[in-house]
Amino acid sequence: MECLEYKYFYEYQPIVIAIGRDVIVIGKEKVNGYLHDGNVFTTHVAGEFDGCEYDKIYKLDNDVLFSCKTYHYHYAYRPEVKIFAIKGRAPTIFIDGEQYDGTLFRPN
Repeated sequence: MECLEYKYFYEYQPIVIAIGRDVIVIGKEKVNGYLHDGNVFTTHVAGEFDGCEYDKIYKLDNDVLFSCKTYHYHYAYRPEVKIFAIKGRAPTIFIDGEQYDGTLFRPN
């Protein structure tokens, strides 16, 4: 789901009510949101992760490579990687809960 407004609230395992692709309610809160076609893939960095530097490449456990496009320091050993693949958009990559800008590709 993509939120189309900023609204902070917390509820554990809320019920989501949608009409078509438009999200109307999450839990007890009215929201303005949209449901997209897509998938979330979970994997891990194969070894140490010491942040991103432009063009630095990391191998992921699913045999995909991630090439960094920005600089951000963060250290973790085998951090979790979540790849959000939304139809019609470039994948969004989160490593250890932080979003990183980069490119995914398969080695030759």
